[in-house]
Amino acid sequence: FYQSSYGGIYHSSEIGDRYERMIEETPFVETSSSNTPLSIWTSSENEEVVYVGTKAIWKSGDAGESLSQVSFPSLPNSPSFTNQNIFELYGNDECIFTCTDGGVFKSTDQGESFSPISNGLNIAQVLSLSKPITGKSDLVAGSVNNGAFHYNGSSWKNFASGPITNAEFNPSYPNQIFACTEFGNQIVGSTDGGFTYEVIAEKPDNETGNYQVPIAFKADGTPYFGYQYIYKLQNGDWT
Repeated sequence: FYQSSYGGIYHSSEIGDRYERMIEETPFVETSSSNTPLSIWTSSENEEVVYVGTKAIWKSGDAGESLSQVSFPSLPNSPSFTNQNIFELYGNDECIFTCTDGGVFKSTDQGESFSPISNGLNIAQVLSLSKPITGKSDLVAGSVNNGAFHYNGSSWKNFASGPITNAEFNPSYPNQIFACTEFGNQIVGSTDGGFTYEVIAEKPDNETGNYQVPIAFKADGTPYFGYQYIYKLQNGDWT
């Protein structure tokens, strides 16, 4: 397990029971925005390879013992350019995706270079990015004021309106999408990859959520949402 914070990168080889700080003097702390959470992604092919997002993207090839900067928000003409503030980092065996203050970027060379893939996003502030579906290039993104977007590998389609602070594909049913409005006040769902959508639930009674309510799935495809407590959603009902 890896955990990131403003204090650095922590690694656990004991299923989260105990963590060890990997770097005593973290090089990226001074460059991170005070209101930007760190993001982290580990390669499924090599657990030694770790990517960390702050104001830029940093990469470790030795399980967090050392870090090097791989994206440069201050160099707009560089192939390593991304916009600043790395809200999310996800990848698979072929690509790395990140969402930033200025849209979504993609790397196909392990972070050596990044390309913008925000065409059709209406210059939205992208706040969340779904985990990629195995064997597909599809993504779903949530934005602060421009709703949710489905990326089919080459272009984006907007399929919801307003603030969508989190959105995820159901890994058991890849055409099914669940999304949350701010604070999880409403749950939006789609069963056809975003071509149509509807509000499928209001937040649980007497509950409050963070601005971004997390979404996770059981192996059978059942969705779970994190408020003050963790709730399961089935057929529009909370348990």
